[in-house]
Amino acid sequence: MNPADTSLGNKLSTTQLRFTVYGFGGGQVGTPCTQSVVAGANAGTGNTAATPCAFSLSAGDPYTIKIELLQNGYYVAGDEDAAVTVSLPGTGFTTGGGWLNEPNLGTRSNFGFNVKRQKNGSVQGNSLYIYRKTVAANTVPLSNGGYLPAGDYNWQIKSNSWSGGGMSLNAGCNTTTNPFTNCIGTFSGKANIQAMSRTTGAVYSLGGNYNYRVDVTDNGEPGSKAAAIADTYGIKVWSDTGGTYYQLYNGTPPTSSQFPQLSLNGGNIQVRP
Repeated sequence: MNPADTSLGNKLSTTQLRFTVYGFGGGQVGTPCTQSVVAGANAGTGNTAATPCAFSLSAGDPYTIKIELLQNGYYVAGDEDAAVTVSLPGTGFTTGGGWLNEPNLGTRSNFGFNVKRQKNGSVQGNSLYIYRKTVAANTVPLSNGGYLPAGDYNWQIKSNSWSGGGMSLNAGCNTTTNPFTNCIGTFSGKANIQAMSRTTGAVYSLGGNYNYRVDVTDNGEPGSKAAAIADTYGIKVWSDTGGTYYQLYNGTPPTSSQFPQLSLNGGNIQVRP
């Protein structure tokens, strides 16, 4: 579709979306699902597929869903990646998934995480955060040399180790009130970063030994801005030399000791000490 043309036209019903699910380790889960776009769909309604896709997912690490508009003679769209988390009820864990508006980039970010404390006191689980960013040529160095080609990317921050990190959950969490009170969780470790081209689908490594920290607050159900007080999420990524690689915030850049959180636009977070 011509970017200057604000009309969707009447050919949406001839196009298809393909959904592919990947496990946290990168392996494909099940068979990709292809769906026709709803005839007469309106932009921004959220109605994109005629019927839902079905995948069998297990509780545990977050999954990545890749969404592609298949080639057609009328419309083009960049590939999208989103995070999905499946969790079980219990205690001694924090889990969540959803999306929020990234105020500094003017884009949408997705996240998913599932972190729990085992009986021996160690921490198990993983975290995934995806944000969108456009870069110019020769501005982002690759881990194996050279630079990231200019273009639009989905940036993926994926945990890969608990080295130097761990998890803390506020023992004073009260889930009998509405909104909840003091249901706060923090976890940290090491992460790798990848940039996935929204045009070609190519994946580029940007390094694998970054420090990350995630801070969340569970304010009750349903968790998003539909609630009286939405759940909140924050993430910071930095190098061993101390330089901040990425941080989610709104307004004035935070100091090194500040870890702000932003309200969810969709999704839910649970903190269960």
